Amino acid sequence: MPYSGTAPPAQQPPTYAYKNPVLYAIGGLFFPPLVLFLMGGDRKTCLIMLGIWVLFLLTVWIFGLGAIFALTNYIWSVVACHQEAVKQNRARGFVP
Repeated sequence: MPYSGTAPPAQQPPTYAYKNPVLYAIGGLFFPPLVLFLMGGDRKTCLIMLGIWVLFLLTVWIFGLGAIFALTNYIWSVVACHQEAVKQNRARGFVP
């Protein structure tokens, strides 16, 4: 087989964009378990947050105490999304 003089294209490593922890925290405020799930966070944490939402919905209609579960879930989601963004940035070499 004759030599054509061109090399096959080399595979480039996947690119990674910096994840702004503040924006992910805000996203976690509006869509609590979804943002953490989509950014590759701990799946067990996402399922627990969904379970808290079920408790929230049940207690709002049955006992009227759902605000406790909703507030807990919002705070937890914001903190978890911020920490996950920082963790992923550090793993990829983006150190603030």
